[in-house]
Amino acid sequence: MKTKKGSILAYALIILTMMAVISVAMTTTTILERKSSSATDSSTQAYQTADTGAQLGIKLINSATMPGATLGDTFTDAYSCDDDDGYAKVKIDDAEGVTGSSYELTFFQENEEGNRVQLACDGLLNDVEIIKSVGTYKGTIRAVEVSVSRLGACKGITRVPYDGGPHVDAGENFYYNTVAIGSQCWLKENLNIGDFRNTLLGAQESNCSNIEKYCYGNDEENCDSYGGLYQWDQTVCGENIPGNERTQGICPDGWEIPTDEDFRILEQFLAGSNSCDEDRGGLDCNPAGMILRDSDHFDAHMAGNFSSGSFEDLGISESYWTSNFDGADESIKRTIFSAHGDIDRKGLSVNSALSVRCILGSSCTPVDGGVSGWGDWYDVTEWSECSESCGGGERTKTQRRDRTCTNPIPSCGGNDCVEPLSETRTITETCNAQPCCTPVNGGWSAWSACSVACGGGIQTRTCTNPAPSCGGTNCA
Repeated sequence: MKTKKGSILAYALIILTMMAVISVAMTTTTILERKSSSATDSSTQAYQTADTGAQLGIKLINSATMPGATLGDTFTDAYSCDDDDGYAKVKIDDAEGVTGSSYELTFFQENEEGNRVQLACDGLLNDVEIIKSVGTYKGTIRAVEVSVSRLGACKGITRVPYDGGPHVDAGENFYYNTVAIGSQCWLKENLNIGDFRNTLLGAQESNCSNIEKYCYGNDEENCDSYGGLYQWDQTVCGENIPGNERTQGICPDGWEIPTDEDFRILEQFLAGSNSCDEDRGGLDCNPAGMILRDSDHFDAHMAGNFSSGSFEDLGISESYWTSNFDGADESIKRTIFSAHGDIDRKGLSVNSALSVRCILGSSCTPVDGGVSGWGDWYDVTEWSECSESCGGGERTKTQRRDRTCTNPIPSCGGNDCVEPLSETRTITETCNAQPCCTPVNGGWSAWSACSVACGGGIQTRTCTNPAPSCGGTNCA
């Protein structure tokens, strides 16, 4: 069989063309696989960077001990807090020494309606409930959010359900807030438990089966605003308390009437480097009193007192009983003033009626943390490139869901949750399912018979021998 030279050249050209196409396809596949691996690595690194930032934020917040500390006080030096558009941001470049990576932290509090409020650098650490960390690695961005649970001196206790509390939860239960100051945890509001008793009716009860309170000016609305005023016997429920010991008194379970020593620790901590005479019989410890007036600390409202048969000093001072009885019908009290930062320490007749603050006792029952329900799944990586360009391949992405250790929050030294607080899964789906094929160029069919026998007719042919397919060219 003879073969024309032109046919050999055309055949060789087709072979070379196919080899070139195959070569390009192989190169493209390799590049796609390399891109896929790089994209996954970048996503993972960006996610890990974001998680590192979130954990650092939690660590710095939980290690803060300064009373009333703000984000600006805590995030300093290398982790400086900057107000960007009025909101706090902490940004670290080359995070954990990884070139090309960075994370940015922002901070949020949830209001009573459940809406997020973004905090500025002067926002209080105690208000931080959510940290959002946005991690970046070589242009790939991933974000994580974590809930903040501050244990500290209050051991995870943020509110205390108890009669007379100035706050009401969704279940219409009254409660008091707490505040951690140094190593101590205090109720943030004055007690307001018990039945109103007019001072004209004489002394209050001295037991806890029927707690009574005075209200400044014998006006019950003042109890709602400032808390109740209690005589010392009612405060300690008539107990005979030896030495410098605490007692529960009229405080909630797990809470106690503070001792003289408890107040000494408090005022010395707040006075800082200033001297603070613990055995004084008068004023000292500036500026501790000024700090205790602050709404972020004791939030002292200058409730006044009842002494020597009359109410006095509303808006001027606020006094608190200790559990210390000196054996001469007097107990030691502390007084904070609106006009200066000193604190007064001296004995006062137990027949007087003062405000009562409670301190967290050492006998509170440990509560181990429990996990909440799982949140929704969310993507932490994008879809990878398809493993095949045709014929059916696979692509994957990674998802994560989180839960928190808040059901309940660990408190009173209880254990943190041991269950994992996050989990990931890989989602796989089919891609590029179209059949694979080799390009076929179109070929002409034979001419048809002429349309007429004479006088000029028409012959036709079609591009169907074969028809072009898989990207082949049409007939020329």
